[in-house]
Amino acid sequence: AKLIASYSNYSCFDDANLVLQSIPDPTVYSFSSLIYALIKAKLFSKSLGVFSRMFSYGLIPDSHVLPSLFKVCAELSAFQAGKQIHCISCVSGLDMDAFVQ
Repeated sequence: AKLIASYSNYSCFDDANLVLQSIPDPTVYSFSSLIYALIKAKLFSKSLGVFSRMFSYGLIPDSHVLPSLFKVCAELSAFQAGKQIHCISCVSGLDMDAFVQ
């Protein structure tokens, strides 16, 4: 995750993504590093793509990633994606977390 963050700090998002793809068992933290960097760079659609890939691995975002993803959905007017992320937060119990609310 540190290498992903390092590449991302220099806006080398393709390289960061390659590192993420090369990790045999990526963690929520690995994906979150890239998601946060893409959001910071206002690459909102790409951040949702990385989130989708994270979810396809069966990884559930933590209470720090979810609020950022809700903001991304608002920026993109991505109502359907926002609904899906909200459902994920409800099913995982994170909707009760004060940080997510």
